[in-house]
Amino acid sequence: MKKVVAAVFFVTFLAGLLACSGSGGIVDTGPTDQQIKQIFEGALKKSIPVNWAGSYAGGKLQKIEFLEIKRGKSIKQMNGGRLPEVYAAYSEDCWPVNMHVKGTALASMFFSKEVHHFEDQTSFVLCKKYDGTWGIDPGDKLMVSEGF
Repeated sequence: MKKVVAAVFFVTFLAGLLACSGSGGIVDTGPTDQQIKQIFEGALKKSIPVNWAGSYAGGKLQKIEFLEIKRGKSIKQMNGGRLPEVYAAYSEDCWPVNMHVKGTALASMFFSKEVHHFEDQTSFVLCKKYDGTWGIDPGDKLMVSEGF
């Protein structure tokens, strides 16, 4: 019986340590992959990078065929529990996000639309605002490579 009580105490102790290992005892794991995907797609509905559209006249996102999300530690975690002033004015914390994306865009041509396939790496900073909502850092634009 004593061994069972000791084991339960040990497991409870470890769980408590893990729960308090973040800043201020609260562990914030950041945005979920689903939240990142929704925000990313929402930003692309407004505008897409020119090289993804295949036309300087721009275009619209038609379909994302593949999306790989890579997210590391939060900027606050990387900075010893402090958020740089550039983000702290409007955010609780921010996460750098890197993505590998493939899809199709409907490119605007002079008198027609053409389907253009793209594949690229992109990165941006996603911030949790003080009201609890998520958004791309206002000073950040989707950064794209010159090709994949």
